[in-house]
Amino acid sequence: MNARPAIVFVLAAGLAASCVAQAPDGSSAVSRNPGGPDASVAGSERGLDPRIAALGAPAVAFVQHPSISPDGRSIVFAYGGDLWTVLASGGAAERLTAHPSDEARSAFSPSGDLLAFESERDGPRNIYVMPVTVPGGGRSLVGGAVRRVTASDRAQALSGFSADGTSVLFSSNHEPSIHRAARMYRAAVDAPEAGGSAMERVTDAFGSGAREAADGGVLFYRGRYDATRPRYTGSANPDVWRLDAKGAFTRLTTSPHNDADAFPLPDGSVVFVSSRDGQNNVWRLKPGAADRAAEQLTRFAPAAGEATIGHGVRDLNVPPGGWTAVFCVWDTMYTLDCRSMGAAPEAVPLAAGGDFALLDFQRTNVSRQVTDAALSPDGKTVALIARGEVFTRSTEKDRPTRRVTGSGNAGHSRARDLAWSPDGRVLYFSSDMSGVSGVYAATVAMSREDLGEGEKPERPAEKAEEEKPKADPAEPAGDEKPGDAAAGDKADADKGAEAPTPRRSREKKPDHGKRWADAITFTVEPVAVSKAEQRRPVPSPDGKHLLITRGLGDLVMIEVADAMPRKGADERLVLSSWNDPTVQWAADSRHIVYEAMDVNYNADIWIADALAAAGSDAAKPVNLTRHPDSDHSARLSADGKVLYFLSDRDAAINGQDDLFAVNLDRRLDGLRPYELADYFKEAGDKAKRRRPLGAPASAPRR
Repeated sequence: MNARPAIVFVLAAGLAASCVAQAPDGSSAVSRNPGGPDASVAGSERGLDPRIAALGAPAVAFVQHPSISPDGRSIVFAYGGDLWTVLASGGAAERLTAHPSDEARSAFSPSGDLLAFESERDGPRNIYVMPVTVPGGGRSLVGGAVRRVTASDRAQALSGFSADGTSVLFSSNHEPSIHRAARMYRAAVDAPEAGGSAMERVTDAFGSGAREAADGGVLFYRGRYDATRPRYTGSANPDVWRLDAKGAFTRLTTSPHNDADAFPLPDGSVVFVSSRDGQNNVWRLKPGAADRAAEQLTRFAPAAGEATIGHGVRDLNVPPGGWTAVFCVWDTMYTLDCRSMGAAPEAVPLAAGGDFALLDFQRTNVSRQVTDAALSPDGKTVALIARGEVFTRSTEKDRPTRRVTGSGNAGHSRARDLAWSPDGRVLYFSSDMSGVSGVYAATVAMSREDLGEGEKPERPAEKAEEEKPKADPAEPAGDEKPGDAAAGDKADADKGAEAPTPRRSREKKPDHGKRWADAITFTVEPVAVSKAEQRRPVPSPDGKHLLITRGLGDLVMIEVADAMPRKGADERLVLSSWNDPTVQWAADSRHIVYEAMDVNYNADIWIADALAAAGSDAAKPVNLTRHPDSDHSARLSADGKVLYFLSDRDAAINGQDDLFAVNLDRRLDGLRPYELADYFKEAGDKAKRRRPLGAPASAPRR
């Protein structure tokens, strides 16, 4: 390539989803219509005033970080980078902030007249406050002047206010340590105009999500909280703890599942988010009760036919001294009365003004966001993935970049795992455009040559040659004698009725590389799409088989014809694995080399005959490296005789890799240095003469 391609394309956003809330007894309590750009037509069904719905304002599709006032009347939430407020009963939301930077978490003071929130308006995410009041007339809140509380070069995560309302509590990693975990801090609300308040540790212990109860005790959680892994059980799961006013710690939850985001209730109970039922839900622990006595307040789960609800409850908030909780599930905000065990969560219908400071479409340069790249077999085209979408570009200088995916459902999907078919006609990739990761094939639907733009103009010399007058066949040409002409006629007569030799057919084979380089539109077809996750397509050099990874890491081989699965052909399980193997075909299109981890997370490199009869000795894989350290990133030479790989087997510490090689052809081991040099030179020359599968002999070499 002559220059790094600049990838510029237009972005547009939208989101739609649905979910069902359930009461503690398991019965459906709330159902709603999908949100998104077209949901305004169903505004009345979402509980909005019909007059608001008639305006066509878009539904608030994905709210984050809601907080609720102590009296349970007003809610503040983050949406589109700003803070908005709405009555707890729902309705038309109003902006509290309109700064170009992003705002996120917020929290009310115990008195309800001060709102703390996170903002990036001065650089890293810091804590700010603004006074708020209820204006009357059915409106929610009006905010006052914003004032900065903390001044740090590290991001801070707001937890809430102290019980007396004089300080804000937050978590931060601004004090580096070997443990690499967050600590909890407090900062006075009455910060000086410049420099912010001093930040003091709540405790020297590590933890996050500190919330102070009326008695001075602090609830928090410690552990690695990953809300996207609700089914995780292990030593890293977080638990809820309590730090009393005397400095003593009490572990409140002991479940092997995730327990986090705890809030105190006025009666001393604790509500928190737990994944102990397989989804993140709200649970309650009464004063002095053991973990096994925890009571489940919500039972969110995917509805029938629904793939996910975003793992359940997120962004739980309970105000100081209040009984009403607010939280989000997928793209809906809910309130919950924590005073009653039988209470069902209530969806908050929302609408917002349809005009935003952000552009509906943005021209974005994603050249520095490339996550995958693959060069076509003839080297004429490079395929790229940026922001989860597939692009192609000619390797010649100043050629345009073409967007392969991005229309329809693919606009909200993520692509990865690029691979070209050996003839360069098909570009394979995996994508979750169906909701589950599957393997797809992209081909050129229209190229410039289809419009006649790829033909070269006729040269003047060729045109003049055609216009030159031809000699009269009845007259001898040049110095030809009459007798010579007669002799020629006689020779022709002697041949009799011999048929002329037919010309060979010169039907031109398509130049796939040129078509990709000049592509205008594309066709994307599913290759392997099902309920199981499928990814990492790897076509064989002869184009007859395709390897894909399915499920946790099973390697499956599919017979293909014309780059698509052959009808009636059976799939074959080549390798059963619990993690993704990195696989490469050998040049013979029969053997594969792959890297896989064992149960001790040790990676070795193996070779196997993918076409051998299942269960036979020939089908058994052979471990090529067999070392207790990690061996990975295997690469075969073009002739398949030498395997190169990375390993930290000779390093003093893990992760310091060196390059190693092993000869798969044992005859190379006995060669003298000059013979080995001759071999590498000859092998390199042969590799340079390779051409794409099916390419004519005149095609450019790779």
